[in-house]
Amino acid sequence: MKTRDFKLVDQAVSVAKKIDNPVTKDQALRDVATALATGDDEATDSKLLDQALAVAREIDDPAYRAWPLGQVAAALATAGVKTKDVKLLDQAVAVAQKIGEPADSATALSQVATALAAWGD
Repeated sequence: MKTRDFKLVDQAVSVAKKIDNPVTKDQALRDVATALATGDDEATDSKLLDQALAVAREIDDPAYRAWPLGQVAAALATAGVKTKDVKLLDQAVAVAQKIGEPADSATALSQVATALAAWGD
């Protein structure tokens, strides 16, 4: 992602934070975090994933926070497998385990496990 693109993401987050309605604000932050984690770029940048994680953690409502955290965990695992980076894989597991909703945490861990299974491919 180019520096200019990071500025656009920062602007999107800033606008979302200004939303007065807590539900709508959480929805907007969820959408930004999900878009960052699931971008089309095949070589997903770890800085981009860090930013997605930071945005997701700003979501107050656990129900809205769970989905983007799961997407970040899956993206971290995929990036870790592609680059053979154990630290990214460890981070993916940690993110998935910290999702407050047990069912969502289990889903994220399942996605991480699927990515790990591809390690040998």
